[in-house]
Amino acid sequence: MDGAADCTQRHRRRRPRDGAMRLAMAIGLFWLGSTAVARTLAYAVLGTSVDQAHALAPGDARILSAMAATGLDTESSDSHRRRADDLARGALLRDATSVPALVTLGVNAQLRGDVALARRIFIYSHAISRRDLGTNLWRIEDAVGSSDINLALRNYDIALRTSRDASDVLFPVLGDAIDDPLVRASVVRTLARRPLWTEAFIGFVAKSGTNPHAAAALLMASWRAGVPVADWMHATIIGRLIEGGDLRASWLYYAGVHPGADRRRSRDPNFVATVEYPSAFDWVPLAGDGVSASFQRGERGGLFDFALPAGAGGPVLRQMQMLPPGRYGIEGSSTGIKQPTTALPYWSLSCVGGGEISRVAVSPSTHSGGRFEGAFTVPNACPVQQLTLLVNATGLPEGVTGQIERAIVHPVP
Repeated sequence: MDGAADCTQRHRRRRPRDGAMRLAMAIGLFWLGSTAVARTLAYAVLGTSVDQAHALAPGDARILSAMAATGLDTESSDSHRRRADDLARGALLRDATSVPALVTLGVNAQLRGDVALARRIFIYSHAISRRDLGTNLWRIEDAVGSSDINLALRNYDIALRTSRDASDVLFPVLGDAIDDPLVRASVVRTLARRPLWTEAFIGFVAKSGTNPHAAAALLMASWRAGVPVADWMHATIIGRLIEGGDLRASWLYYAGVHPGADRRRSRDPNFVATVEYPSAFDWVPLAGDGVSASFQRGERGGLFDFALPAGAGGPVLRQMQMLPPGRYGIEGSSTGIKQPTTALPYWSLSCVGGGEISRVAVSPSTHSGGRFEGAFTVPNACPVQQLTLLVNATGLPEGVTGQIERAIVHPVP
């Protein structure tokens, strides 16, 4: 009995101590849980309110780094930037690998004129992470400031391969930089190595490069270096040169990527080219509003097929020309053209910005094997022309259909 009573007494003495331990553990778990919840909430609001995130988790390195980054502004006061530096150092004390904090310290050192310190900081930041866009942007700027084009482009490549947002920032900058022939040549050498961003950058330059002549030079040099340049990119830059009024440059570009192209002749007489995105110097079908116009495979190569509903007429095919002044002939052949003589399709050659030079009717396909021909003279004051196939509207219930198997403009004595 005495032993049992003694055991019970010891158990009673332990109970307050055990209860205190359990309470302490509960408080600790609650504190850890509430801290985790606060940090989770802080991260959730970090993108919209850095101050609120900091209030929820004031000692978090990531949030301190984000607060420090708000001081990256060339218009900020010295005291604002000093506070940003203090926040960045606080973040680094908690996490020595916080790249955003390093970027803040590096940029502010640069703004104070301490380039040597900035370079040391960014070298360390780059060693921690090659993916940080801010670090890569500084390295690019530092290389440009040292006139080291090749180093700048290596850093462009790193940034564009490792950061999803880099192209939004860097493509416009690099697109402007290619105005410089030396930069452009270095960019072409980089593109020839086929980095992952090659196609996207060439497409950006074709569509959005501020200087279409520099863009055309880049695309041409890249194409000659074996870099794939899509048809739509060629067509886009040709179109931009035409819209800018430089028709000569547009033709030179087209001829450059189409060896053998001759100003004195129209192109692709047998309609065999497969150009998904034609330029103005290619055959351009003019479909729409019930009008069908397309290229098909025929017995003797390709052909152009058109169909218009009853009462419809107008242009169905076009190709821009830059024929020098002189005498020219047009000839070709057709199938399926049965319209009355007064309503036959016809070829029209007109001056761009001027009037029509000549018309040549397409004979009914049952006459002379469908062959047609004609002649015209290009005057001196007509450097650029449009060759257009037009279809006359008829009252026939079946509308108008036909095919052109061949068409060519060429000089004649």
